[in-house]
Amino acid sequence: MGESEQLLTDRHYKEIAKVAQKRRADALPIEYLLPEEYLKNLPQNVTNVPRSSGHFTHDELEIIETNAEDILQKVRERVWTSIEVTKAFSKAAVIAHQLTNCLTEILIPEALKRAEFLDDYLSKTGNVIGPLHGTTSGGSSGGEGVLLAMRGSPLGIGTDIGGSIRIPSAFNGLFGLKPTFGRFPIYGARSGISGQDFIYSNNGPMSKSLSTLQLYCKAVLSHELSPWIYDPKCLPIPWLENTIHPAGRKLRIGIISDNDGEISVHPPIARGLALTKQALEAAGHEVFEWEPINHPEMAREMNNSFYTLGGAAILELTRKHDEPVFESMKNYEFAYDQGEHGTLGPTKLREMIIRRNAYQKEYLDRWTATGADGKGVMDAIITPASPWTAPRLGVTQTDVFCVNFTGVWNLLDYPACTFPVTFADKGVDRKRGSEWRPLSEKDRKLQEDFDEEFYHGTPVVLQCVGRRAEDEKVLEVVGVVSEVLKGAGLGL
Repeated sequence: MGESEQLLTDRHYKEIAKVAQKRRADALPIEYLLPEEYLKNLPQNVTNVPRSSGHFTHDELEIIETNAEDILQKVRERVWTSIEVTKAFSKAAVIAHQLTNCLTEILIPEALKRAEFLDDYLSKTGNVIGPLHGTTSGGSSGGEGVLLAMRGSPLGIGTDIGGSIRIPSAFNGLFGLKPTFGRFPIYGARSGISGQDFIYSNNGPMSKSLSTLQLYCKAVLSHELSPWIYDPKCLPIPWLENTIHPAGRKLRIGIISDNDGEISVHPPIARGLALTKQALEAAGHEVFEWEPINHPEMAREMNNSFYTLGGAAILELTRKHDEPVFESMKNYEFAYDQGEHGTLGPTKLREMIIRRNAYQKEYLDRWTATGADGKGVMDAIITPASPWTAPRLGVTQTDVFCVNFTGVWNLLDYPACTFPVTFADKGVDRKRGSEWRPLSEKDRKLQEDFDEEFYHGTPVVLQCVGRRAEDEKVLEVVGVVSEVLKGAGLGL
């Protein structure tokens, strides 16, 4: 932060934003931008613009449409240089930002300098530096989701405390892993509610390719990197492979299909769940209904903990800079005004921890009990990642905010990974009729929002959940499910 920006720390939020926006705009290479004429008649879905715009060379398109592990191979074999890869993705990232406003910091000169160093090292030594040599990782979750969808990055790292890896992954048709806390390093990452240790924030990978997620996990949790010697919260557990035993056996999967007891999913999500169940059963896997017992209560516990523990962290910042509070954030404001700031009483915190621990124990016992029939314990749960495919802009800020389907797994500290199934289709996904009855007022509002035309073509993405510390198994199950979907003509 420069001296002029340091002076803005006590100013109105719009003044601070103006400085940041100018810095970002100045960092955009003009030669990478699409011409103004092209921007006049954009389609609703802009993810194909890089290919349809004619703005990329054949080689650039080949690079940005290649998954991370194949990029690594081509860099090692000197088919592509790190400079070429970085320039292609930088160009795609700039165009993604031009169309969607997805970037916060643009560090292209630094990226090119690093790429030049990597190329020089490879030229002199014949070796690459580490397992991710030559790749770019991207940034934070929401913008990263857009960046990945538009081929501005092959691999992104998001953060997730209530769904912030899985929700943008779902809205953009991506694979995204929220790991168990402690499996991946977090030291140095900034939390939205610093200091709270009730629900843990995690870092995890996002990509259009499942194999890229697996590449990241194996690289980061390798003996070579050993992140546990730098991060006291990171468990010394290297990434394992082939955790489903015996290999190739049929899976036992629970499925939450339609609602969590408080919120019903939109018709395209319900169809995606049904299609996934049908495909798995046709492939010989066992799929049974998993009752979401206490899910609404756990979602409320998670949300209330954020209001209690985060009211001061958020409101003191917004009020300092006269920044408005969105409707979805009003509960933080209410908690703050009711005195949830300063020192949190030990009795209330203790009661919160007791309830959380009870939910965790009850859920573990239910999961373990699935093996009582002698057929083996349930391998995973398939559930919606969100009630929407991708909500219309602004609706979650002003009307319906819902993280029910992701937040419970943060409270339980279970790993979860999204996977794409299909797309919303106005020809088959019909709005629910007058005979349908909502489960809650929020459910009514959410269903009223569904419009066949508006949501047509948006990605239908679900998530796979495993028991605590079974992160490897979650990705392996997602791999099985994705292959089954592919065989049924599904998947994105």
